[in-house]
Amino acid sequence: MCVKDVRPVHCQRVLTNMEGLAKDTVKKARSQLYNMFEAAKDNSLCATNPASKLAMPQTAEPGTHRAITERERQIILEAAKTHPAGAWVLTLLYIGLRPEESIVLRGADIAGGRIHIDKAYNRSTREIKAPKSKAGYRDIPIIPSLAAALPKVEPFELVFKNTRGRPLDEKAMYRMWHRFKAAMQEVEAQMVAQGTIPAFAEELPPLVPYDLRHTYCTDLERAGVPLNVASRLMGHSSVEITARIYTHTSKDMFDDAASKLDALVSKTGDIVGDIASSTKHHQVAPIGLKNEDVG
Repeated sequence: MCVKDVRPVHCQRVLTNMEGLAKDTVKKARSQLYNMFEAAKDNSLCATNPASKLAMPQTAEPGTHRAITERERQIILEAAKTHPAGAWVLTLLYIGLRPEESIVLRGADIAGGRIHIDKAYNRSTREIKAPKSKAGYRDIPIIPSLAAALPKVEPFELVFKNTRGRPLDEKAMYRMWHRFKAAMQEVEAQMVAQGTIPAFAEELPPLVPYDLRHTYCTDLERAGVPLNVASRLMGHSSVEITARIYTHTSKDMFDDAASKLDALVSKTGDIVGDIASSTKHHQVAPIGLKNEDVG
């Protein structure tokens, strides 16, 4: 469009299409639109600024992304065995892709035991775009658990499609996700009846695809992967972003820490007992005093 032909409704449509994204992301887009058309107005390219009074769409709540619990992990892995979306879900979990990166993957992007990321789906234009930043270009190793589940496709074919074999857009992706969550509920009921998992789950925010990416990052931390390496695998532009996700500890991780501490104490228990026993018979002088000064 010519700058002079742009109207507020066109600018508003840009922001409306960003519904569900982070608030900061949408605010930056609104600011950029305003500054761009303000400069155009100053240069007499348009009479008024069509982006001067844009309304913010509904945005994602800050900090809503989380790592899955071990209970959820068991359910996901079981549901993925038979559900058509299972391979896609496992890819998010084991590779940590952004959902919009996953739906544009082609067979040629999977080679040599790695997945090459160099593109993503643009929810605004519904076209394929470059990654979010230069850091988004990356190669991620495929672990054996995922390699066995990935569909075999031709180099030019999309790896993940809808049930009719057509490309996935954002709406189709979320329909697929909701069907997988429905399958998770059925699997959960079966596993509870079998006694495989506890009957009651924690009160947690609803599970969304992006949570699987955060889980991948948290799993990297639990596996002892250095922060700078995890940042490269995640495609983050800075390690500070990765560090914030590393703090997404769960109750399971705290319980695991307690178990490790208990194991350490159990191993050193005899030593501690010996020290306690020896102090009953020998009183140690504080620093600066001689033993004979202790009364």
